[in-house]
Amino acid sequence: GRCGGEGVFWTEVRVPGRNVTVVAVRGTEFWRLSDYLEDVRMWTEPVMFSLLSTILPTIAAWSPQARAIATDTLHSLLEGVGLPDLEYKYMRLLRYIQTSVVPR
Repeated sequence: GRCGGEGVFWTEVRVPGRNVTVVAVRGTEFWRLSDYLEDVRMWTEPVMFSLLSTILPTIAAWSPQARAIATDTLHSLLEGVGLPDLEYKYMRLLRYIQTSVVPR
């Protein structure tokens, strides 16, 4: 399987003869600041909408466009405090699975 390379945060195990691939993703490593920043970026949006729903119960009825405006505003605020809107690590893993694992 694939593991430990530059920027690789998952391990891939193939099961021969079964057409099965298991991809295990490592969690947050407490000594890596980049992991904490990734967690902040990943969890800020759902926490924000959860908090807003306690104040504004109508948030469930918001249109997708209204939610997109709120999300864009949140990302602008995060960028303003030094957390740029870089690509999530998850997207790299998803691309890898779509291009390398699924075609098998």
